[in-house]
Amino acid sequence: MIYLEMAIVAGEIAGLVFSVEKHGWLGQFVYYTQCSNYFLLIAAVIHLMYLLRRRPVPASVELFRYIAACLTTVTFLVTVCILIPWYGHPEFFLLETNGLFQHLLCPILAVAGLPFLRRKRKRDAMLALIPTVIYGVILYTLNIFQAVSGPYPFLKVYEQPWYMSVVWFFVLLAMSFGIATMLMKSPHQLLLNGLFLGAQLIDALLALAEGGVDRNLQAQAVKLVTKVNRLEAFGLRDLFVGGSGVCCGCEIILLARARC
Repeated sequence: MIYLEMAIVAGEIAGLVFSVEKHGWLGQFVYYTQCSNYFLLIAAVIHLMYLLRRRPVPASVELFRYIAACLTTVTFLVTVCILIPWYGHPEFFLLETNGLFQHLLCPILAVAGLPFLRRKRKRDAMLALIPTVIYGVILYTLNIFQAVSGPYPFLKVYEQPWYMSVVWFFVLLAMSFGIATMLMKSPHQLLLNGLFLGAQLIDALLALAEGGVDRNLQAQAVKLVTKVNRLEAFGLRDLFVGGSGVCCGCEIILLARARC
């Protein structure tokens, strides 16, 4: 766990350098990606301090670390399920400059450390929503008053019907809650969830690579929800409830975008 946290800190520092170079020190904080990753950086540093001193880690520190993993997982899934289908160029989002660290490597490492933490309570999933709600309220307000534009397409309130802004907000909250619920699971459940979702995300990216962005990705979302429903018939609903929430959120987002 010590080496894992060290890797996160190193990756986040590298991502910070690239991010400042690209967006400037203050300009980067309009992005959920940077806010979530710096949240993870702080959480990893505090957690690492306790580990290096071989002192018992307080429950509040582990909760902070869990919330950070939830936020960066939202970053990863929004990148893969929304931004890449929207803009294309997966190599830009996942393999270049700060994207390699803040969209891909650090979110994966953050989840990899969760099995070493205490089991979380159901209310912790609700607590994990608070940073996302704060970010959403602030950025939607700034967009309404035209202080900023975006930076994400679903935040641009004047470039879509007003009701779509409401739909995006609540769908993203539902996705965040699905992720937080999924990451509460025990290590073996977390692994199975990760494998299940990972396989489907790969399928979605392959569909994107073939060129049929909207149609193929919508089909993947529907196919994914169908598989989850079949698993529920075998009594595995609790095991995949987090994944189901995430997948349903992705399906609604894609279908909503298609209607705009």
